[in-house]
Amino acid sequence: MLTPIWGFVAVIGSVIPLQSRPAASQPEVARYVVPADRPWWVREGLVIASVRESLSDRAWRTTNGRTRTPTYNEREAQKLERGEETLTRLKALGVNLVLVPYGGYAPDSAETEERRITRETIARCHTLGLKCGVWIPVGQIDAAVWKADGKDVSDWLVLTQSGTPLAAPIAGRSFTSDAASEVRARARRLVEEISKLDVDAVFVPDWRVPVGFEAAARNGFGEFLKRGTAPARAALGLLEKSGIPTDGESPLMNPWVAYRTGLLSEALHEIVEGVRRGRAAMFVGVDCGNPARQIGIPAGPAVDPPELLRGIDAVLSTARPELSERGEIRNQIPDLKMAVASGARCVPRVDSKLALVQQLAFGGDCGGILAHFDASNFAGDDVARIGIEKLAIEATRQYRERRELYADMRPVADLLVWQPREARLWCSTAAEVEQLRAVSALVTHRIPFSFLFGELPDDLDRDAAILVAGMPAVPENRASDLRRFVSRGGGVVVVGAASVVDSDGKTVNRDLAQYVTETSSSPAAASQVKGQPGVLMRKFDQGRVVSIAQPGAPLNLRIMRRSTSKSKNAPALGDDDLSIAVRAGLGRGLSVESELERGSALELARSDDGRRTVLHVVNFNPDGALAGETLHVRVKDAGSVAGVWRYSIDRSGYEAAEFRRGEGAIAIELKPVALYDAYLIEQK
Repeated sequence: MLTPIWGFVAVIGSVIPLQSRPAASQPEVARYVVPADRPWWVREGLVIASVRESLSDRAWRTTNGRTRTPTYNEREAQKLERGEETLTRLKALGVNLVLVPYGGYAPDSAETEERRITRETIARCHTLGLKCGVWIPVGQIDAAVWKADGKDVSDWLVLTQSGTPLAAPIAGRSFTSDAASEVRARARRLVEEISKLDVDAVFVPDWRVPVGFEAAARNGFGEFLKRGTAPARAALGLLEKSGIPTDGESPLMNPWVAYRTGLLSEALHEIVEGVRRGRAAMFVGVDCGNPARQIGIPAGPAVDPPELLRGIDAVLSTARPELSERGEIRNQIPDLKMAVASGARCVPRVDSKLALVQQLAFGGDCGGILAHFDASNFAGDDVARIGIEKLAIEATRQYRERRELYADMRPVADLLVWQPREARLWCSTAAEVEQLRAVSALVTHRIPFSFLFGELPDDLDRDAAILVAGMPAVPENRASDLRRFVSRGGGVVVVGAASVVDSDGKTVNRDLAQYVTETSSSPAAASQVKGQPGVLMRKFDQGRVVSIAQPGAPLNLRIMRRSTSKSKNAPALGDDDLSIAVRAGLGRGLSVESELERGSALELARSDDGRRTVLHVVNFNPDGALAGETLHVRVKDAGSVAGVWRYSIDRSGYEAAEFRRGEGAIAIELKPVALYDAYLIEQK
């Protein structure tokens, strides 16, 4: 997981005494080129064109399940899309990786022709100087095709609580159970074949449901309990009596989540290790519509273990950016940050300028999935047929011109959104929505943040702050960790209702903020912050805990688009509950301060050596450019700043920017931002 950089910043006061500082000359951009010893996908980036369906799968989809036999025209179209002309066109656009399916989800006997075509495509790509990878068809099958081939695969399928197969997103397919030995054996056979191909990358499709209520899952779970601790073994009787749990408060739920998470992780990494065997340059990715919700079950709560992404080089995210009617920024940014915090690169689909600038600013790989190509017709997706060639060219140009800005960069996080695995067990859909709204609001408020999973690091700075949002229940051991952190001078911000529970799920305290700040004699007294009745502050030893006491109610985030009449009456960003709570919870000012209007966002990243800081400025407002403002950026030593340079999406190269020194910070005069600008701060 990426470690936030706390040690490079100093306190910003409410007023910064500034000294004039002339801008330095144009930087030598070549100094920031990604080192040659990095993997090819880091040196070159990921500019991907992908087709995920085999020809028979495509026929099945386009005929609504009537046939899997492609027509003559469909076969000819496939020849075009896999042909030299199409691949040459992709390369001209800047594509460097082509992904094609290694067959579909039918028996091996029905996949011979498609796999032959795949091998030919790989060879053709390499001849043209393109990287080529394959989608490995695991996690799902088309049971009807297998039955027609004489194979009953009903024991392979994930079953819902009602005993019916769990349908996959594509019509005709069902999810397969990782508890079924034949399912794992099939995956091993495919991996063995793919390991012998001359491929540069392997991608695993969206694979979120390892097991359900089938007999294999129940038996496997029983064996898991037998191998566990004494309490786990004692729960065997409960499994025999009540079956697989669906209630988050069941004593079986914690081991059940551990079992299915471990099973999926084991199966996934068996594939990763298999295809990488003896091949250091193999790039492995996973398709994931939402990295924040990587694993689910047919009924009951879901859990999103980031450990599943460890060892994965990239996550392909299909989430699209969204700006709500209230101006809240949603979806793609939390996905980007979740993947980055989990140690993987996030490669969202590029289908709009808004998606592009979000990638540029919030930690995504700046290539992207440029297209699914179908019948030699580029499209943003297989349904909408959105032409993207112009955007693809722009995305490629932007990546090539500014990859040095984020090479070896790490996000600077003012706030850590804490999501320990145990606490996520009690997350309902409503809680997940509250969590998503909170982290999206952080972007809307221009508060840099990252995700934190598992235990609190021992070296967290005393000025750090932890956000607990969308966590209805926190285990007592984790709540005790928060208390120790606060006693050393840390800050905690609790959004919504959060209780503390023991190892059996019984409530210890209905108020996490009270539990963290209580002593053997009495809890700390709560006081209103800035006269806001919904924002309460408790102090404990050297630290502070701030809570927004609106369980289940919308946050006070009246962030409107400027095009709406109500926006005229919206409060300043610094005056609503969340912003007040975060500022009170921090032991210092924000890493970047501004008075920018709504519809903007700010993000910081810093190089490992601390010499380069990049400030990303995004304008989400479609009505006009952001007005010029002064941005105050925290730096370790303002006197060591050698220069500041501006990079704009609307022009090539860099230009010198005016800045002034202050105590522990510099002030940058922001020029009007149409869509996206980046400011590179270089220190000696």
